[in-house]
Amino acid sequence: MVPTIIFPSMNPELCAFARAFIPPEWPVIVKDGNPERHFDELKTLDIQTKWAVNVDEDCFVINPQAIVELIAHMEASGYDTAAIQDGASNLRAHNPVMFNPFFFVFNVAKVQAVPKVTTDIPTMVATSRQFAPLQRYFDLPFEFDGFEPYYPFFTDLLLAGLRPLFLNNHAWEAFDPAPTGLGKPSIVLDERGNELCIHAWYSRLYHEPVVRARLDACIRYAYDQRRKLLGLPPA
Repeated sequence: MVPTIIFPSMNPELCAFARAFIPPEWPVIVKDGNPERHFDELKTLDIQTKWAVNVDEDCFVINPQAIVELIAHMEASGYDTAAIQDGASNLRAHNPVMFNPFFFVFNVAKVQAVPKVTTDIPTMVATSRQFAPLQRYFDLPFEFDGFEPYYPFFTDLLLAGLRPLFLNNHAWEAFDPAPTGLGKPSIVLDERGNELCIHAWYSRLYHEPVVRARLDACIRYAYDQRRKLLGLPPA
């Protein structure tokens, strides 16, 4: 089942790199990436497919077929949304029942039908604790906080009864973070352990040479992994 890919973009050059990893037959929407408005706007976008994937422009898709199979698994198993936890994840020690949406898979009609209910962070934090049993991963630090302005959006999805699938992720262990001190990029996995994408983080610092080098390394990793999936040697 082919999804629509939505890129919230603030850097056309970087978005072009991320878009190059999307199959040409998949619908793509590139929109303003202002984090204060993005998720409200997501509910009104004209998306023609049943499923969509929000992909940050510093996130590079490795395995499109695995994404299609993930969506099929979600549909068969009754999941409505999927992403990594924003706590107990690589580089993220915040709320573990909120998504980090750099790679966010969702049923379009169900998400767009959810009303906006949660409007303040204290309410959001209190509400999120009610959903603590949904937390799937516990190995890394986390805190039931209100760190991100988009948390109320995801709180409303939980209140509406949408069923989340928390995806596994790990650090790209071979990456040397020493030049930046920003930690290692994240690799997101499906339920079978297939690599779905790699997320560099820190796209807002793309103008910094060391961060650009970090992003270039992630692009190269995604490209080489895609070639491996196709039975080709590294370029």
